[in-house]
Amino acid sequence: MAGVTEDVMINFSMDKARRQAWQTAERIAPLPLDQRDPEIAEVDRWVGNFGQVIWKPPLSPARFMLGLIRLGERKSVPETIEILM
Repeated sequence: MAGVTEDVMINFSMDKARRQAWQTAERIAPLPLDQRDPEIAEVDRWVGNFGQVIWKPPLSPARFMLGLIRLGERKSVPETIEILM
């Protein structure tokens, strides 16, 4: 129900990030100096795009439902506590 975006975020882990960083370094390190900058720029673009998806995921059913729930939430802490009691 949450969609592909949430699946990507949930499955992303530090282990995978470290593995990907190491593989990228191994791919870029042997390149001649004049070829490294374009490769690094491509990695930067990919990471930037991925970060944007995490920061502001596209509208999905789960995000839409959470938005509806937020609309119905009380703004006052005392009101919320009163409802919970």
